Amino acid sequence: MRKFYIKTFGCRLNQYQSEKIREHLSACNLLSVSSPDEADLIIVNGCVVTHRGERDTRKYIQKYSRQGKQVIATGCYTNLPYVSPPPNTSFFTVEEIKKNFSLVSEPKSLQSRHRILIGIQEGCNFRCTYCIVPFVRGRARDRKKEEIFTEIETYVAKGAKEIVITGTEIGGYGKKSNSNLASLIRDLKKKFPELKIRLSSILPLYVTDDIILLFEDNIVLPHVHLPLQSGSQKVLKEMKRPYKLERFLWAFEKLYEAHPHMAIGTDIIVGYPTETDEDFEMTYELIKKLPFAYVHVFLYSRRPFTEAFTIKELPYEVIKKREQRLLELVKYKKKAFIEKFIDRTLLAMVEKIQGDMASGTTENYIKFVAKSTNKVHAGSYVKIRVLYSENYRAVSEILKLL
Repeated sequence: MRKFYIKTFGCRLNQYQSEKIREHLSACNLLSVSSPDEADLIIVNGCVVTHRGERDTRKYIQKYSRQGKQVIATGCYTNLPYVSPPPNTSFFTVEEIKKNFSLVSEPKSLQSRHRILIGIQEGCNFRCTYCIVPFVRGRARDRKKEEIFTEIETYVAKGAKEIVITGTEIGGYGKKSNSNLASLIRDLKKKFPELKIRLSSILPLYVTDDIILLFEDNIVLPHVHLPLQSGSQKVLKEMKRPYKLERFLWAFEKLYEAHPHMAIGTDIIVGYPTETDEDFEMTYELIKKLPFAYVHVFLYSRRPFTEAFTIKELPYEVIKKREQRLLELVKYKKKAFIEKFIDRTLLAMVEKIQGDMASGTTENYIKFVAKSTNKVHAGSYVKIRVLYSENYRAVSEILKLL
């Protein structure tokens, strides 16, 4: 039996698509293994959102092609016109991978995890000046509602208790079919009433009253990622972001008020070529002011084919200095968010039992640890009380098994 290993770089959409490849290859009578050294076939699902992602993908492909293993690369990396496959390597789309391996049985869900990623669309219609995604993912394309429902049904049958709605631009779902993301999720909840639903990243312009009501009505869990990129309206305009700062602030306020346990995360790009010291200070002060649950900080990465590619970059030492300042603030913000819930009760999913300790994730995306009991197992939903914060986790006690 042939053995294969999948290495995934980048976003949740890549993670989701890697799982689809795993299911297909397993149905072709190939064995998924946990180490590339055990495999004779290596699948590399690559990322090019940053130069580091592109570099790491390229190095990984080259490493195993030199060893003589069969390598199949897929994902964003293979859509770059200036890269070509090295020896022993093929560039395939996900669909081409499926066509090149003959099914022995029908693909079935292999995920035994209780939290599952569900991709509902791919591609982006915006043209932010720094972003290569539209060039390698293409225009926004929705999956059919029936297809999404059928897939979720297979996961629920295997014990899935929570899904994470993901995609490149999920907020735009349904535009061409006279539908929208909110109605899709409400229909999902009607069909699978016991299923917990979590949103991934949604642009501020897509935060409508219908989306806010999903949180107020407890249709989705109280956690969402709301990308900002810069706290300077000047920089947002120069980035050609499809929203103004005031729209972000409105969306943040409405979402934060929608649920008492709401967690909002964001992304910040540090060192965009036109970012001045004053622009950075605006970003810093905004992050300091708003009650973010977490903040992902990225150094500006110059990408080919983008409008910003031709703009002279800032000195590296300037960018790193700004990054370090912001990272220190981000650590404080994350700790402060956890401490806000000390002595409060939260819904949480247990994901791992190790000895007499349980660990997992709360409804509002806080990692927790707690003393376990005989009745608690991976996949259990529990009520916990947060005792204190330690190493950016909530040390808790389990109050009730649900």
